[in-house]
Amino acid sequence: MSEIFDTRPFPFDRNAFPDDLGAVVMKTILDGELPVLQVVHTADNRWALGDGLHDPNQPDVCEVAHIWHVLEQDPSIQQLSALPIGYQADREAVGTPWVVLKFEWSEEDS
Repeated sequence: MSEIFDTRPFPFDRNAFPDDLGAVVMKTILDGELPVLQVVHTADNRWALGDGLHDPNQPDVCEVAHIWHVLEQDPSIQQLSALPIGYQADREAVGTPWVVLKFEWSEEDS
């Protein structure tokens, strides 16, 4: 297994996710059950990918993985490599436009 980093200098070279970048990813995405419908670039320069349906804060629903695992399944995620720190992108389904919003932790998450 190659080394994984939870943060990398941002913005990324060539507007592409670095191969060694890690992200918190819902297992439903890694297993190929559901697509990525939410991408979060947190205020501390970390990344999280959600399926938009399940609560990512529940026990045992997420794991850290290289972001390239997700890019292999859905290369369209690459377009979000320039998502600013502190923002999130959401979409209704694969192929629909991403909607970018300022990311804020909900009170339930804190």
